[in-house]
Amino acid sequence: MSEFCPACNKLVELVNVEKSKNVTVNTYSCGHKHIYIIINEKISIKESLGIKVKDKKGKVLVESKIEGPIEKRISRKPSKAIQLVFKEGRIVHIHCKSAECQNEWKIGDEDPLDQKFSIIQNQEGIWIITCKKCGREYSSG
Repeated sequence: MSEFCPACNKLVELVNVEKSKNVTVNTYSCGHKHIYIIINEKISIKESLGIKVKDKKGKVLVESKIEGPIEKRISRKPSKAIQLVFKEGRIVHIHCKSAECQNEWKIGDEDPLDQKFSIIQNQEGIWIITCKKCGREYSSG
């Protein structure tokens, strides 16, 4: 049975077929060989968005990563960091990342949020979160 050679595009005979695990080598009467390699890989695509806000000197002030309904935001101003985790628009985790402090609250903790962090919204609509243990402050604007 005749078929077209993929290399020279002439109508030729398939003379030999060699198969191994994931490789097939077809040899044609024109002398060309065509190698088929089958690669099975799992590829997953997930939606995520990441942003970094930097000052004029290039220092990162705020980092944010959104994956599905969860947003992780780290404020690095005025120094060190406070991490906020939002799920479907609600704060579910706050963590003061200062090495000396490490104050942390998670939704479902026995201690209420207001014992560990102060959260207020000023007149301009900017949220200010203050760690009650070390005084570190995060502002959303």
